[in-house]
Amino acid sequence: MDRLADFALNSDTSVESFNQDLNIFMMFKDSIKRIIEENSANMELKKFLDLEVAFLKFSLRCYPKNSEYVNQILKDCVFICERQLSKDFPDDCQNNIVKFLTMPLETMSLTILQMNEYPNLMKYLPFTKRRLVAAKICQAVVNLKNILSNIPLTEQLIKFINPLLVTEKDYVDVEPFEFEEEQLSVGKLIHLVIGDSVGTTLELLNLFKKKFLEGEAKRMKYTLPSLIFALFKVIREIAHSEEKIAGAKELIKEVKKLIDLLAKEHHELSLRLLLNLALCINEVDLEKEVLFLKINKRNLKVFQTV
Repeated sequence: MDRLADFALNSDTSVESFNQDLNIFMMFKDSIKRIIEENSANMELKKFLDLEVAFLKFSLRCYPKNSEYVNQILKDCVFICERQLSKDFPDDCQNNIVKFLTMPLETMSLTILQMNEYPNLMKYLPFTKRRLVAAKICQAVVNLKNILSNIPLTEQLIKFINPLLVTEKDYVDVEPFEFEEEQLSVGKLIHLVIGDSVGTTLELLNLFKKKFLEGEAKRMKYTLPSLIFALFKVIREIAHSEEKIAGAKELIKEVKKLIDLLAKEHHELSLRLLLNLALCINEVDLEKEVLFLKINKRNLKVFQTV
């Protein structure tokens, strides 16, 4: 399969014309299916998965945008996993499942989150592997600068990076530098949220806000500042519309609540955010003197401990 993929990619002939007389994908699919059926009793799970990994690699190289082909391969992999009596898969099999979930990211990015079989395959992984997949998804979205403008797709993204957002039941501690790197990547996702309208942008940001607030203070240190600065941008946008000036005031109150939440454990960070809030208020000119005095007095005791 690797040689055929190399030939298809390096040949002057396009993949489409290469498949005119013969559907190579279906040929391989049918052959692999027969191999699995004929050897299911005496063939190791790893060998089945190795075969499917090679098939996925071939498909991604020859049909880089065909998400249906990838979904069919994932479906076959789910079928193979379901037939196993033990769901406690060895590490090499788990690594293959990680490959199924991450290899399509390079050519398909967020399209993979719309595949029906993606969550069905994810459930066979322990926390450490789910966290690895989540980190790679997050990093791929950031590197490719995929704009998050679709609400259902953003909901799916949040669902799949959940191991980075909250402490799940089978949570395993990670190295501090890895944790920080992952949380910074999550924070960068916020800057890719651009809705078709201010209302859509707020709805998308609220999806992240709801999940961020489920995390602990150690996560909020990295995630909430990005959310707050994104809200500053929205405040500036809606404040210039006289019809929606009340909306800007409400958002300022929401931002203040988020800063108060951070102030409980991260005093210096919350102070810097308060100063940025004051700059935002000054720019949009919304009762800046009175509101800032309220902010200052309410937080004075907290910052005396810094």
